[in-house]
Amino acid sequence: MDRKDILTAAALCGIDDETAALAADAFERERAFCEKYAPRCARKFCPRLLRKPPIVRLACVLAATTYSHERYRELGIGDDVFAATMSDIGIWTRNCRVRDGIVGLANYPWVSHHLTLRLFRIGRLQFQFFKLYCPLGAISRLRKMSPPHALGENILNVHVPQGEKLDPAACEASFDAARGFFARHFPDYRAKCFFIDSWLLGPVNKTLLPSSSNINVFADMFSLIAVKKCKGWDDAERIFDCKRRRVQMLPQDTSLRRAAAKLIADGGCLERGFGIRHL
Repeated sequence: MDRKDILTAAALCGIDDETAALAADAFERERAFCEKYAPRCARKFCPRLLRKPPIVRLACVLAATTYSHERYRELGIGDDVFAATMSDIGIWTRNCRVRDGIVGLANYPWVSHHLTLRLFRIGRLQFQFFKLYCPLGAISRLRKMSPPHALGENILNVHVPQGEKLDPAACEASFDAARGFFARHFPDYRAKCFFIDSWLLGPVNKTLLPSSSNINVFADMFSLIAVKKCKGWDDAERIFDCKRRRVQMLPQDTSLRRAAAKLIADGGCLERGFGIRHL
């Protein structure tokens, strides 16, 4: 593996040329480290990466995509799914620079799921191997659903990557494609349902946006089983694409941002909804 391989991987992930060049430089400086740990990163989470600066983490992750790609091919998974899945590395590299002012990859724990084939992007949505979880108060509601569900069941945890419109038709196509993908490539997994834990399902959104909005239409694709008040800034950060600021300084260039800013200014908060969609 050499500098050219890192630049090729960076291009596949949608990383800008300047950051890609810096990652390639970091790979050359830390070649021994990257060559040792990149293959491991394609198999399991490697805590050693967290001790390295973000640009070295990015270099090692880009090197690891080569080994992940080999596993995709062994399973017969197409290059289109591989490229779509790894594009999230580019998104989080951008977030690192825009939100934190740091060049590289801060959120290695998240993209480790992509590298280890625990998460795949299929169309508009991402699907992750996971076990069913939710607030304890929702257990009785789970048991009453048809079919009934129990904590710890195999599920496909749904995530919505940044960067594209949340088009309902595209989301429905993703659900349909995911059913075939997992049945074909992971027939022994036998997920019980699709599941999501996200601010996108927060009932407060019904007061912020019209019922016909893409966010509310997406939320209605799931059966809501529990709601929690959002704590901290993480979910609001996704809306405003910035670190925490005074309300007056938040960008308000969309109807969602204006409504969310007003909610926060009035002392309110976002909510996280837990939802299930049957396979």
